Amino acid sequence: QDFYKIRLKVEEHPLASKSIRRRSTWESREEALAYLRSKPLFRA
Repeated sequence: QDFYKIRLKVEEHPLASKSIRRRSTWESREEALAYLRSKPLFRA
């Protein structure tokens, strides 16, 4: 409950900061695939 009383900037909030850095578009299909393959979940 005390967490909600702390005044944080959006960039300082742990979940918001990840969302801000998240990328949702890529220049090409190959660039998107390279990104996905860098993640453990998508490595085959």
